[in-house]
Amino acid sequence: MPNGKKRPLPIKVRTRAEQNIETVERYERLAYMSSDTNVSKSGLAKLVQNIRDHGIPVASSRATQYRARKKLCRQMTPYGPLVTEIETVATTNGQPINIPIQNPFAALFLAASKSEDFARVMRRALDVNPCSHDHPWRIMLYQDGVDPSDGLAKNHSRKSNVFYWSFLELGMDALCHEECWFTITLARYNTSMMLDGGITQLTSILMDSLFSPTADGNNMKTKGCTLTIHGEEFVIFADLGAIVSDEPAIKEMLACTGHAGTKPCVLCTNGVLHKQPRSDVGLWESNDWLTSIAEPDLARFKPHTNESIRRAVEKIAVLHRTLNKTQFKIKRAIYGFGFSPFNIITRCFVNVVSCLMYDWVHTFVCDGNADSEFGMCMKTLHTAKSATTYTEVRDYLNSWRFPKVYGIGIDRLFSDTASHNNLKKGAFGSTASEFLTIAPVLLVYFVRVCSQRHASNPDLLKYVLSMIAVLEIVLLCNAIKFGSTTSDELHAAITAHFQLFVDAYGRDKAKPKHHYGLHLTVCWHGLAFWWGL
Repeated sequence: MPNGKKRPLPIKVRTRAEQNIETVERYERLAYMSSDTNVSKSGLAKLVQNIRDHGIPVASSRATQYRARKKLCRQMTPYGPLVTEIETVATTNGQPINIPIQNPFAALFLAASKSEDFARVMRRALDVNPCSHDHPWRIMLYQDGVDPSDGLAKNHSRKSNVFYWSFLELGMDALCHEECWFTITLARYNTSMMLDGGITQLTSILMDSLFSPTADGNNMKTKGCTLTIHGEEFVIFADLGAIVSDEPAIKEMLACTGHAGTKPCVLCTNGVLHKQPRSDVGLWESNDWLTSIAEPDLARFKPHTNESIRRAVEKIAVLHRTLNKTQFKIKRAIYGFGFSPFNIITRCFVNVVSCLMYDWVHTFVCDGNADSEFGMCMKTLHTAKSATTYTEVRDYLNSWRFPKVYGIGIDRLFSDTASHNNLKKGAFGSTASEFLTIAPVLLVYFVRVCSQRHASNPDLLKYVLSMIAVLEIVLLCNAIKFGSTTSDELHAAITAHFQLFVDAYGRDKAKPKHHYGLHLTVCWHGLAFWWGL
């Protein structure tokens, strides 16, 4: 061509049939990628997007992935490697065990230096709540059990205990996201049980990683953690501010007797079970100082102090050395604590009353007061031949439109088989997320339908009113993150529901979780900054 220009390549025009064949082949390849790897659709979408943005890795075998994880865990920081192994010699069989934990100082240093988003969250928190040795931040410690195995399987070897931590000063909006929490360790339950003292010793090990008892160790309270955020150097000092867990986790960490013990509440000195196991009477009936946990009035209970709990744990350690097994069992029930040489109350000087918080989700939703009472209420109304049935509830819920992102399956939750099993057990089976999703609509249903239907029947109306009250509590707790719930409002709602529940079902049906609910607002006053109020 003139002027040395190259002749343009001819454009290949594809017929519609050829385009359709190419589209079908592309879709088939995408479908086979998901089926061959057993990756979820959302997971595959993220994987393909990552490959599109960053390219294909040179190697991707399982061995390569293993080496990559190990190399990341070994990366060095001014505070040592990201992941360390703690050798534990105090075991039940005498054989030492290595417990891998995430170095909290190294993890915090890397997160602040490599994540622009986390650095921005930290800088905002520092501007609002300056940190110093005299005014340290508060660390929140959370522990829960996870079990990814089949719920019907006999072997639960993958059951594990996971510990998380973060700073309370990051604020509610940040702590609502898992990216602002550090996973300090994940230990198989079988491994934890091989430790002397079980999870109590594991908790002590993790506390040492945050607050080393040795002079040359890292201690967030005395030495702090130096971070460089946006080119400016900060030293983060922090103390333990809150322990938030469900009751079984609290029992494991503090070595208390727990909800099945004679004293199920670690925060009360005189609260006892309404009825003793294998007995028709309770200890409170023969002793004026003791109070049944079925009592809705929190003022009837004598609260523990940090010092009284520490004295009780110290006393039980002395009794463990001087009494025989039978005698010690009696004292254990009286004091509400078992013996463990690794108890963080005395070993790490943890102020339990000042930092312990019952988790409201486990108290009211996860086999808690709300979902359990829903099953009890529906069984009572079904037994009374009421028109209120699971089928009607299902139809009412289906008349509402739920966001697709919640993935709620109304027909599955209220299928004939599920409803039959729920009526037989007198309980309602669902996940916490599912119940929180349907709770607002259930409240509307009980207010607009059930309360009107049973208005002239006080024998059934009392169950409906109690159900309405507990659903209102769920909505109030869920609204805390928006700052629209006050502590006085929540306390009045919890106390009112407790009284309605006792009037409807009797004190014998009251569970320790009803009593734990009374403590939610007490913890609120001590940690008001956690709610951002």
